[in-house]
Amino acid sequence: MADGGTQGSVTINSVTYAVYGSLAACQAYLAPGLTPAKAAFNAAVPATQASALLEASRMLDRQQWQGTWNTQPQVDVQLQWPRSNVVDALGDAVDPTTIPWGVIYGCYELAAMVLFNTSTQDTAISGSNVASVGAGPATVRFFRPTLGITGRFPTQVNELLGQYLGGSAQDPSAYGQAYGATNDDGSPSVSEFYDDDGYTLDRSI
Repeated sequence: MADGGTQGSVTINSVTYAVYGSLAACQAYLAPGLTPAKAAFNAAVPATQASALLEASRMLDRQQWQGTWNTQPQVDVQLQWPRSNVVDALGDAVDPTTIPWGVIYGCYELAAMVLFNTSTQDTAISGSNVASVGAGPATVRFFRPTLGITGRFPTQVNELLGQYLGGSAQDPSAYGQAYGATNDDGSPSVSEFYDDDGYTLDRSI
């Protein structure tokens, strides 16, 4: 399988709109699903399925993503992807010429959920990006961005595309690193605070 997919389109009432992936691929992806949302999508007529895929694509294009777009986005014509200067959860560079499968499959999952329950689009970002860890009188406060980890999307969607959202924690195991910032050239920036610079505190002082 190639590194990623491409932008596709659907035609609704004789008007063509840009979407992630394609309606045919979306139908094939969701066909074996057992969830109520996927069952509702599979039972819908193609025109309704196309509208759901368009709504999901529009929702994704309203998000803040890592990196920079290759071609200036235009609503319903040119999507936010493909993008340059994006890394995945392992810190590996993402192919700048294609759309990650996680984004496309996440869009398909979201299309089913939007069709099943339109209020899916109204879910607000939740969660705090500030945490406090204390041991006796010693307290450490730090931030870890939550966008792309909790809140905006249902779990199934977030598991697929959350790693590509701006502000997402690219490597949760790297305690003390801050992600989501970018350099002047748009490339992802990682703080200089690594595990080797830390101190261990397992009891009060």
